[in-house]
Amino acid sequence: MSKPQRQTLHNLKENRLSYAEVIAQSISVIAPSTVPAAVLGLIFASAGNGTWLSFFIAIIGLLFVCFNINQFARRSASPGSLYTYIVKGLGPVAGVLSGWGLLLGYMVTGMSTLCGFAIFGQMLLAQVGIHFHILVLFAVAVAISYGIAYRDIQLSAKMMLLLEGASILAVLVLGGLVWAGKGFAVDMPQLTLKDATSGGVITGVVLVVFGFSGFESSTSLGDEAKNPLQTIPRSLLQSTAISGAFFLFMAYVVVLGFRGSGFDLGKTEAPLAFLATKNGFGFLGTLINAGALLSFFSCTLACINSTARIIFSMARHGLFHDALGEAHRTNKTPHIAVAVSASITFFVPAAVYLSGVSAFEAQG
Repeated sequence: MSKPQRQTLHNLKENRLSYAEVIAQSISVIAPSTVPAAVLGLIFASAGNGTWLSFFIAIIGLLFVCFNINQFARRSASPGSLYTYIVKGLGPVAGVLSGWGLLLGYMVTGMSTLCGFAIFGQMLLAQVGIHFHILVLFAVAVAISYGIAYRDIQLSAKMMLLLEGASILAVLVLGGLVWAGKGFAVDMPQLTLKDATSGGVITGVVLVVFGFSGFESSTSLGDEAKNPLQTIPRSLLQSTAISGAFFLFMAYVVVLGFRGSGFDLGKTEAPLAFLATKNGFGFLGTLINAGALLSFFSCTLACINSTARIIFSMARHGLFHDALGEAHRTNKTPHIAVAVSASITFFVPAAVYLSGVSAFEAQG
């Protein structure tokens, strides 16, 4: 499985990231504001008035998963994320399979959010009469992400924390205004699960779990976090709980906000923008779209970081070329793995788009 490493290999920057910067990694890959902005309608189409219950069940299940992961996270820390935990628990074969699975999951998530960034970027720029080709926006987002990830993990973490925080705040403000506009009503159809079915709620749970994808990504910062055996387990539980509380609140408010509007939430592609306009907060709709843009970018950056660190760890176990297990002499980042991760994140969506698939379809 492993082999002796060359003495010339450099290590990642140790004991660098504060707790806030560690939890920013997990929250950024979850990208909470993108769920009510772009995914909630799909969940409602399945679960109906049981949408909040789908979220609740998924949150409880994922918290139990966090407790399981933390049995390892409290005892060891490395850049390999769940890959290294599974190697220790189930052996090298299961570990290698999980490593490839994590790489696929993070890379495809990053590609999807890159498409989301380009879609929202075009939409916002069009409002001021500016038009860029979709591939230009792909390139801009990946180039900036690469530059940040190459330069410093702490810069990456601070950037993700700032962008995701601003996006979540804008969504929460809109949610509060929509609920206030309804007189802080108690929505009995939701609480009594009117017309909801068990099958629909369970299908909604599957979609909610997808919305949480990447909640474990802070485990890839094992070498770089301060007190990793404490901060990483805390970040897993708290990023899931915080995002879950946000999802529950927004699910309740958005379903209530559409009540009596004459429009079907399940068929609305941008429910938050719709609610902002309907309630006379059109400017907030623009802010929400800008927030979603920042959230998509933050998630792309976080995915490039996570992917690079898993590649880095697998290379040091002899699964990839030694160069991919090299850290930059000065920056102490896995710079070659970052370059590979960023390149794949750009070229695959670009190839899909050039083959005739729109960015919206590619994101789906």
